[in-house]
Amino acid sequence: MKKILQAGVIVLCATISMTACKKDKEEKPDETGLYYFNFKGNETAYNFNSDLPKYLDDNMNQIGGFQMSNNTNKPNISLAIKYDHNPTEAEVLDLAGKTFYFDGSFPGPVVTFDGGAMSGAEKYHSVDTLASAYNVKVNGISYKKTDTINTTIVDVYVINGTCKAYLENDQDANLHLNVTEGSFNFLVSRIK
Repeated sequence: MKKILQAGVIVLCATISMTACKKDKEEKPDETGLYYFNFKGNETAYNFNSDLPKYLDDNMNQIGGFQMSNNTNKPNISLAIKYDHNPTEAEVLDLAGKTFYFDGSFPGPVVTFDGGAMSGAEKYHSVDTLASAYNVKVNGISYKKTDTINTTIVDVYVINGTCKAYLENDQDANLHLNVTEGSFNFLVSRIK
């Protein structure tokens, strides 16, 4: 009888410890070599395919991330979807299959490009336009994991789709970068 009781206690303890470690969401394994943001900027081809994630963690009213050309910070391109509130996970997952235009509405796309010049002369940001040819189409988005950047907890997603954007130079409004043939599959984050 004593052995049966001991075996029962061991099984009970093992069951409790396994359920205590269960996660709310299932994390997907790392998939190196699959992240990219390819595009043409004023007809110059860019293929950014670093496996080093670079999340956005400074604005609760957006989801987004950077894709770099290599494991340095620059050059890079970023994509964010801005909201007029802190988006829920359901709202983030609902982006799949939708097209967003650079028209000032929410949710709406924001694209930036940093060519890496120390002077900042190669920094560009998207501008709102009535031309519907400029847009971001999200083909799919899926939860990847929860992560921490500094002290900020973020949910991380894999987003894929296409884009075309009109960017203006941060220092000289007369300089533009026309982003065409954009295709992406990379990591974006949402502050929890």
